[in-house]
Amino acid sequence: MPTPEPATFSRQTAELRHTLRTPINHMIGYAELLLEDSQRPQESEPYLTTILGCAQQVLTLVQRHLQSGDSDTASAEIEVLQVQSRSALHEALEAIQVLSRIETGRRIEDVDRIRFAAEELLSFAMGSLPVKVHAPRRPAPEVREPPAKIVAHFLIVDDSEVSREMLCRMLERRGHICVAVESAVEAMERLRSQHFDMVLLDFMMPGVSGMEMLTQIKSEPGLEETAIVMLSAFDEVAEIGRCFELGAEEYLLKPFDRVVLTARLQAILERKRFQNLERKRTQQLEAAERDLRRSNEDLQRFASVVSHDLQEPLRMVSNYIQLLELSLGKEASKEQKDYIHFAIDGAKRMTALIQELLAYSNLASEHELESVDCNEVLYEVKLQLGRAIEESGAVVVHSALPMVMANRPQMRQVFQNLIGNAIKYRSQSPPVVRVTAERANGFWKFSVSDNGIGIDPEYQEKVFGMFVRLHSRSIAGAGIGLAICQRVIEQLGGRIWLESETGKGSTFFFTIPAAD
Repeated sequence: MPTPEPATFSRQTAELRHTLRTPINHMIGYAELLLEDSQRPQESEPYLTTILGCAQQVLTLVQRHLQSGDSDTASAEIEVLQVQSRSALHEALEAIQVLSRIETGRRIEDVDRIRFAAEELLSFAMGSLPVKVHAPRRPAPEVREPPAKIVAHFLIVDDSEVSREMLCRMLERRGHICVAVESAVEAMERLRSQHFDMVLLDFMMPGVSGMEMLTQIKSEPGLEETAIVMLSAFDEVAEIGRCFELGAEEYLLKPFDRVVLTARLQAILERKRFQNLERKRTQQLEAAERDLRRSNEDLQRFASVVSHDLQEPLRMVSNYIQLLELSLGKEASKEQKDYIHFAIDGAKRMTALIQELLAYSNLASEHELESVDCNEVLYEVKLQLGRAIEESGAVVVHSALPMVMANRPQMRQVFQNLIGNAIKYRSQSPPVVRVTAERANGFWKFSVSDNGIGIDPEYQEKVFGMFVRLHSRSIAGAGIGLAICQRVIEQLGGRIWLESETGKGSTFFFTIPAAD
């Protein structure tokens, strides 16, 4: 008979480790379950401790002697393992024999499971390969431990009935809900028909392997986000790495410590919960963004309607009133002149309001940013406000202003609104407006100060709202200018605020990120 290739023999050694570690896991797992049972007899503890110690000793021997990939060396190591593990297994079976006379009721079924696993291992130690062991009928549900932080639905997929039963017991003690199946076909049927928070999947299964099932779950629409934890005694590094590449959350080797197992599963559940919350928040934000985009589009359409369908008839009304005023000439009575004046003034106010609404709605559109020289912008604003400056006797002074990344027309709006307000809300003295800028913490901090009537502290937060007017209609305006300033500055990544005292003027501050 030809000698197996090294890679093949290495695989056979790994599979033997898997085969032996499974009953070791059963011995350790059920012994721990019995130790944690508050109703068990006190005298059973030393025997359970002995069983655990023997199982750990056999596990150490398996790890030590089943590592070689060389056929000659591996064969010799297996023989050594068989000889050295016999005494520990005989000692464990003696403790199990005593334990079976101490324990009663449903706990005796757990003792039987431990005995079956030990006999399977002893069969190997005496020269035979282990055979698959079937679990006795599952006992009635036990009293639960304090519930887990997150109670979850688990699907356990394992061809070993004993492994399925033990995992269910461990998890149900913590308040979890478990469904156990033995094949990939059953598992997929369950996954398609009901929700599970996590799948505990055995790596080595007949028919469809655990890795093949992992691939199938992750590739099926609706199941790709399912948390999957591989539980196996198969410890080949390449295979473990492949499971992670395919999307497994964790790969836990048998025999596993119950405390470590539950802690890791809990950590995965918490991580998944946060991921689901984050995904839900993202979906909500995306929905809100879509709604906002639709609202902005509606606003843009409304602005288009306003610009044409309202402004045109308004201009017609204003023009005809002015023609009426000309046609009446000197024959117009004082009452008629007053009516004409009120109509023309109303038309002007409406025109100004429409223009400011259009300016505000236009901010919803995306605008390309460019390098803007604020000195040039301020010069343009002074030209636009030339008549108001001249009539009020205002003086507008400024220090050297920086270049910023912004939209030039919008920056012009900001300076025009702030300086225009400083002139509009002046005191008895001629307006003096000072514009400065200084760099601080990666931003340019601008200030626009005046010597006007000031703003009472209780209104200083409100003035940036839409249609907010703190004065009578004797001072023209629609109450939108500062709202435009705030929106422009915030879209650039800055903020705007003011400092003021009634009768002593105001200073408006705003920041814009520095370009360099």
